Amino acid sequence: MLGSLQKSTQASLGLRSRERPLTPLHEPIPHKAITRLHEWESSASSDAFPILSFPLTVPAALALPDRLAARQAPVIDTSKLARAPARTFDSVAELREYNKQQLAAALRLFGKYGFEQGVMGHVSVRDPEFPDQLWMNPFVRSLDRIRASDLLRISFDGELIEGTGYIHPGGINTHTIILKARPDLNSVAHVHSTYGTAWSALDRLLDPISAESAVLYNRHTVYDTYRDGEREKLAEAIGGNRVILFKGHGIFTVGQSVEEAAYLFLLTEKACQVQLAVEATGSKFWTLDPQTAQRISDSNGSAKSKLNFQPYFESITGQYPDLLT
Repeated sequence: MLGSLQKSTQASLGLRSRERPLTPLHEPIPHKAITRLHEWESSASSDAFPILSFPLTVPAALALPDRLAARQAPVIDTSKLARAPARTFDSVAELREYNKQQLAAALRLFGKYGFEQGVMGHVSVRDPEFPDQLWMNPFVRSLDRIRASDLLRISFDGELIEGTGYIHPGGINTHTIILKARPDLNSVAHVHSTYGTAWSALDRLLDPISAESAVLYNRHTVYDTYRDGEREKLAEAIGGNRVILFKGHGIFTVGQSVEEAAYLFLLTEKACQVQLAVEATGSKFWTLDPQTAQRISDSNGSAKSKLNFQPYFESITGQYPDLLT
């Protein structure tokens, strides 16, 4: 019965039987059958029904590890690779619209990632034509509904120049004092993210335990807004830093562009999340040596942060193209 079942199974699978039906599993395979199988393997044509034989033939390049060294790909000088050219603008109006779209995208991203806490949260960018004016999200508007056309243009004196809505009372004094004191900076970002706020309560700098946190090495500091406020002392505390950890208050970033400030905020939030997770293990953790951490930090300046924001911009505008309007 088992032999009949094997024949019917072979037929149903389209298999061609060879010298004899398959031997039932409970019967020993006769020596003659093994001999015939070897004879068949030796004479079988390339289109015959395939049967694996052992040992398998392995290509020499894979079987001999000592040959790999001679076949390694050459080291490519990545500094010579073609790069996307820097964006140029034909007019200040075109640059202004570009900045507004980048700002709207940053706000949408912050809303998407859950960084919105009621009305708390504000991001700004300096106007390219009037350096004593800035663009900011309006008060009492959801971050993940902001469009470029919703943004407000405000003077450093607090006058609403363009746009419809309410000036953010929690952000205007902080943003104006920093942009006025630091003409080398053009953008400020502060929203209330979960991991950044949690880490800031520890009153510590981040350790260089990852590629992300190494970017912040010697470029971030801790500051007490409850004691020292968010005006002149904050502007002084920024110094050469790009990220300020407000004690029990979260992440605050600045940049030469809104893309830089937004990207550094996202990077810092991730770095806080990673270190909190590592420290939760209770185990001793590894850190980069100071020289390597400094090298990584030095190589990630404003231009690279601006570049790193572009995939985020592409993603969020693909999901919500209306933010560009």
